[in-house]
Amino acid sequence: MIIKYDNLIYKFILLSLLLFPIGTRVFLTFRPLDIIIFIIIILSLNKIKINNIFFSIFSLFFMTLLISILIGLFLSEHLDFTKIIFLYKFIMPFLLYLSITRIKFTDKQLSKMIHLSFIVLLIMSLWVFLYYYLKINGFIIGNIRVSFPLSNYVYSDAHLYSVYLSMSIIFFITIRDKILYSNLFFYLSILVSIFSTLMTASRSGTIILFLGFIWLLISKLTVRRFINIIVFVLLSIFIIVIFLSITSSDINIMLEPLFERAFSFNLSNDDSMSTRFLSLLTSLQDSSQIFNLLGIGVLASSKVWFDGALSTFIANTGFIGFIIFSSLILTFIISIYKRKNIYSHIMILLFVLYILINFISEYFLVTRSVFIFIVYISLLTILMNNLNLTKKGHI
Repeated sequence: MIIKYDNLIYKFILLSLLLFPIGTRVFLTFRPLDIIIFIIIILSLNKIKINNIFFSIFSLFFMTLLISILIGLFLSEHLDFTKIIFLYKFIMPFLLYLSITRIKFTDKQLSKMIHLSFIVLLIMSLWVFLYYYLKINGFIIGNIRVSFPLSNYVYSDAHLYSVYLSMSIIFFITIRDKILYSNLFFYLSILVSIFSTLMTASRSGTIILFLGFIWLLISKLTVRRFINIIVFVLLSIFIIVIFLSITSSDINIMLEPLFERAFSFNLSNDDSMSTRFLSLLTSLQDSSQIFNLLGIGVLASSKVWFDGALSTFIANTGFIGFIIFSSLILTFIISIYKRKNIYSHIMILLFVLYILINFISEYFLVTRSVFIFIVYISLLTILMNNLNLTKKGHI
């Protein structure tokens, strides 16, 4: 019965991997993915076990969040009760991670999840090309920048898209030994994904790729690998040049500003940086009545999105909430570091990249972003646990 039960959760995880790119909303901000995640968590509740230290820190953070909401109820006359959904957004990543990592997957099931995730990455990379083709030919009326399939194309979510693509590229390169496809297919797929990331015109994706590749160079650099990287870079440049030379002038006119934005880091004249700075000031103003120690909660805060994790925490939980949440993440990272194997190193890399990028925007509160991040670190946790069991002779 337990095996069948685990198998049911496994199938829902596969379904969630297939549904997560779909941008159609079912109710308010809920998408099909949220429904599947909710089912996975409910089915896994009897298996979830939480370390006492993590449970204590998380409980303290959740209490801070609730106290801030109560403060907001008393201090603010303008409440938005639809934002109560953010309670779910704060809790969901933790419950999803605990749900996935407590399931006893077979080697075959684990391999299928990894390969399905890789195929979804390839499909989503190709969608970027298809989007711009449909846009140029008038089949799509929407933003010049790409969006997730079946989204409202008028309002682009290219920043989310770029983070998904870039994090996935780094993840799959680091676990190359678990991808059973040929080198030709694998690296061509990665090349397409890199090109697609740049075509989103989001600097978030560019930053992740740059830092991720720097880590790969430092941690795994050998003469053979260095030569392979040089060949890969030269081949990438060659293919990009050929692609641009054979495309129509309409496509070139559209792509040129996208590539320019992806590599533009002139922060002194950057509108998005100005917006983020103003959001930080707004968050400080929101929680100033409590001396910025606590926030005024998700219902009373001035904005829905503050364009940065720090601003989000200051407005909704104050500096106390930010410090507690940071302590929770740091404690988890330290526990992973102590495992000291290849998968723990990869997990720390993904965490560092995701933490840094969340200072640009609060991706951890967007289901389509945090979901795939949780899936990746869950897979790494399972691989790490299996490796430890193998070393101990239990497998």
